[in-house]
Amino acid sequence: MNSTPTFARTERPSVVLAKLVGADANVVAGVLATRLTSLRVASRFWSKGDARAAADALSKSGDDSVVADVLVAVLDAGRAGAGAGAGAGGASPSRSPGGGGGETLTLELAAALSPLLPPLLSSPHARHADASMRFAREIVLAYEPLLKDAAAAAAFGGKGGGNARGGIGVDLVGEERAARAGAALRAMRAMRDGVDAIARGSGELAPRAKELLALIARLGEW
Repeated sequence: MNSTPTFARTERPSVVLAKLVGADANVVAGVLATRLTSLRVASRFWSKGDARAAADALSKSGDDSVVADVLVAVLDAGRAGAGAGAGAGGASPSRSPGGGGGETLTLELAAALSPLLPPLLSSPHARHADASMRFAREIVLAYEPLLKDAAAAAAFGGKGGGNARGGIGVDLVGEERAARAGAALRAMRAMRDGVDAIARGSGELAPRAKELLALIARLGEW
């Protein structure tokens, strides 16, 4: 006898949930409502071009699934934009949310979201660790020269690269880029132990972890 529940098109989502999960429907509905609220808060900051505030909202949500969803959305947007650009006869970069232009994975966005990556590595859900490592991989591939400069500066006691002395003629844009590269580099460093633990395992994520370790190693010692 088929026990699969049937649904009417006019049924409310809460009724559908009740049929799917029985007595736990209210719990599931509460989790989904909280998750949606977190995404909406982050989206508001995102649409204003405030990547740091969006990342802060994601961090305060305490929901690894929300963070992973945003990371995957950024990666998917980059691929979709690249595909659209190629289809139009060029390799124009994808556009960031809010219509502000620029590449999807900007250095600002990489610096803002990269501190959220290390905690995902210890999640019991493989999807979270996978999103973390995929995002880190894209950061390294996109900004390897800047990350290497930041690593070199850190090795000499700097704070992420750039001219620390200040004075007349300081390149403020260069300083900002160096600071953002430094933030992303620190996140890569914080990920190393977690990625190494995954690489030494036998799970399906081990090959991705080994690849990421090799990429991080290319940045040099710091």
